[in-house]
Amino acid sequence: MRFRFLMITIAALSLTACAADTGLDDADSAAGEADDSAPAADSPYLYPAGTFRADLGGAPFTLLVLKNDRTFHSENAVVCVRAPCPPITNDGTYRFTRRASHKYIRFTADDGSDLGRYEYYYRLGDDNLELRLIGESERYTMQYQSEAWCGVPDDCGLQRLAQPRCIGAWTCDSNVCAYECGTPTENECEAAGGTCTGLRPGACGDGVNSSLSCGGGLGVTCCMPAPAAPVCDAIGSRSEGWYRADTHELICWAHCAGLEATCGAVGSRSEGWYTDAGHGCIGSGGLIGWDNCSN
Repeated sequence: MRFRFLMITIAALSLTACAADTGLDDADSAAGEADDSAPAADSPYLYPAGTFRADLGGAPFTLLVLKNDRTFHSENAVVCVRAPCPPITNDGTYRFTRRASHKYIRFTADDGSDLGRYEYYYRLGDDNLELRLIGESERYTMQYQSEAWCGVPDDCGLQRLAQPRCIGAWTCDSNVCAYECGTPTENECEAAGGTCTGLRPGACGDGVNSSLSCGGGLGVTCCMPAPAAPVCDAIGSRSEGWYRADTHELICWAHCAGLEATCGAVGSRSEGWYTDAGHGCIGSGGLIGWDNCSN
């Protein structure tokens, strides 16, 4: 009996030791996890930001860009059978949470899909980021990159990059951030035909507020001319249809005589030019084409 009791005790201790060694906490995020998405202003560097890469094929991301505005960009390499083989990319938002000493990050793509919840390990002074997918035990190390990824110049200013001590602006060339000293002669906004003006309510008047960069200046916004509504032309011929007002480029053939295009579904992903049902270009609802047409 003593021998049997001793064996049970040893087995219990072994299980306890194994559980303690893993240090994993995969409890439901809704149970006892505190929101950590707005860290204290005096300790922003305790939270990861910047461009990280992993060379391991099994890593959750081959490229991960964490921006200070809680948006991210990620890439995953694919098995290339026939070149070119572009990576799978995702953009969206992320959220920090914590439970005791465990810290988590959850990624949500722009289309609303859940890209997973990870426990992360990040230490002040060690810029590398370790990720462990909840439900798994393996941790993957992502190396911090001094050569930061960007889609637009504004991405560079959101990654805590060291900025030279000169007046200038971030640029984005071939998805790589660079800082150019001096006043740029032309920026993205002006190159596209827009105007840079002070940020204030109604700054763009009848124009459209654009996300194009004005060179990295604070309190400045880009105003683009309001897009002109499509027009119905070539009425009564086989070419009757909707045409772009500025270039007269054909959008689609349609029976549209006497109809007008108006901007609809403003502020949603379906914003665009609409007309009477059945006389548009897409579907039966009257959609001529998606466009940022509101001012």
